Amino acid sequence: MLERALATGLLTLAIRGPLQAWASITEVIDDTGDGNGKGLSVPFCVAIGSDGSVYTHGLLSHNAFRIRPNGFVSEIIDANGDGLGKPLMRPEFIAVNAADEIFVSGSDSSNVFLIVPPPIPAFVPVFGVPGAVLLVAFLGAVGLSAVRDLRVSS
Repeated sequence: MLERALATGLLTLAIRGPLQAWASITEVIDDTGDGNGKGLSVPFCVAIGSDGSVYTHGLLSHNAFRIRPNGFVSEIIDANGDGLGKPLMRPEFIAVNAADEIFVSGSDSSNVFLIVPPPIPAFVPVFGVPGAVLLVAFLGAVGLSAVRDLRVSS
């Protein structure tokens, strides 16, 4: 049983009863991380993206994860950091901005990484083949300004 009162100036708030009485509690990630060998050790904080994705990091596993609203878990950065010699060691904070770009700070590596989500792929129907689509490209990632730049040869 929890009983607590908070008094602030004009407001007194009293909470009584078991916490589960008013809340649904669901674990969104555990120490198995993504369940594919990329574990989570000592999660320190969380951030929420505009689509409802939850982001967290492992202080001792030196990585960060994205948990999508459908429950799919993926590691978004590991101890290799940028993969170019700048490691991520003991991440302490994670934040998400309005563009859903993720920032992860490494306390022992003395750095901050910016993780930009990939653009949404563009699909074009393949005419004459029912139900088939062609993955054109990630717009912007390969210099396509729009689908009109696509050339098809036979």
